[in-house]
Amino acid sequence: MSVKCHFVSDLHLLANRSLAHRYFDHILARAKQATHFVFGGDTFDFRWATTRTIDEAYDAGALWLHDLSARCPVCHFHVVLGNHDYHQGFIDRIEILERDVPNLSWHRFFYRLGNTVFLHGDVADRKMTAEMLAERRAEGLRRPKRGPVAS
Repeated sequence: MSVKCHFVSDLHLLANRSLAHRYFDHILARAKQATHFVFGGDTFDFRWATTRTIDEAYDAGALWLHDLSARCPVCHFHVVLGNHDYHQGFIDRIEILERDVPNLSWHRFFYRLGNTVFLHGDVADRKMTAEMLAERRAEGLRRPKRGPVAS
């Protein structure tokens, strides 16, 4: 069986600056034709989310992934976390979602499919080691969500 994979990164869903809603039908159509679809980080933007609370943003992100996975049951979705969606509240939700949705997986820093590695751009910033990346992402976990005025 041949593998057909599509990749998209930096949708920044939930933030005012995101234009991803314009491309949803295109993403859905490609996912329906694919065996794998990789979201390469910053799929969501929890720091700049326009929801009333951060928990609402985490729930909205999980629901979006759940609904997309349900609409394309033959495609396996892989969510690689980026610096804007690397939040513990979302990680907690996506761990549960991964157990409940058979065609969804999440990956902390990268995903390998055959001889291809998918990762988010902040992984390659500067001279980066695995330890430096883990610490940098941990700093992001400690940073609060921006308020509606800043967003």
